[in-house]
Amino acid sequence: MLRLVVYSCPNATKREERQVAERRFLIRADEAIEGAASFSHSWNPNSEIRGTHLSRLVRLSRTSVSLVRIPPGKECFVYQSHHRGEEWIYVISGRAIAKIDGEEYEVAAGVFTGFPTQWWLTVCATR
Repeated sequence: MLRLVVYSCPNATKREERQVAERRFLIRADEAIEGAASFSHSWNPNSEIRGTHLSRLVRLSRTSVSLVRIPPGKECFVYQSHHRGEEWIYVISGRAIAKIDGEEYEVAAGVFTGFPTQWWLTVCATR
């Protein structure tokens, strides 16, 4: 099982910023696990992710940080690019192939990858 921390920088609206009323500052591992949900990308039948939007749990509105797990042989999303925001991934455990801007790289625990705006990426868990 591949475990990742994923970050992307979405654009928050004024409405979203106002919704940050009651703040929680700490999330414990058991809370993150309890809050996990499964999702997949509709354009990729091999997409399977189980994760928690950590930033939502502490009501952050201008950044997105998630703790995700991808089963072996499954992928995160479709090969994609962000036109406005940057993204990074830190591998906590497991192994994967990261396809970044047309090239494939093997990544494993302890690897940090950063993706500037308009770079293409996808991740496939290998074990």
